[in-house]
Amino acid sequence: MPVLNANQVVLLNKNDAADRMALFEVLNFSSGDTVELNPWFSAPKLAGLVVPVGAKAGAPSVSGTVLTVDGTPLQGLVGASGYLLVWGSKAPG
Repeated sequence: MPVLNANQVVLLNKNDAADRMALFEVLNFSSGDTVELNPWFSAPKLAGLVVPVGAKAGAPSVSGTVLTVDGTPLQGLVGASGYLLVWGSKAPG
């Protein structure tokens, strides 16, 4: 399960409320890849990933501040791109 780098997870927009909502563009990822959300969230609570090619959408799993691209609708992705919407407690700073 490779961790996606900063060039693959691009922050498009976020708010600065205590419970933050952030939208990311995620590039060139595959099923099983992980994203470290610690730069933006101290406790991610909910996430959704939409992949336009193949019209796939699903809820990746979150453990601590690490999100994993998994779940039935998100299986079998290779070299995909999409949009990730995350809600949770913002990281300090």
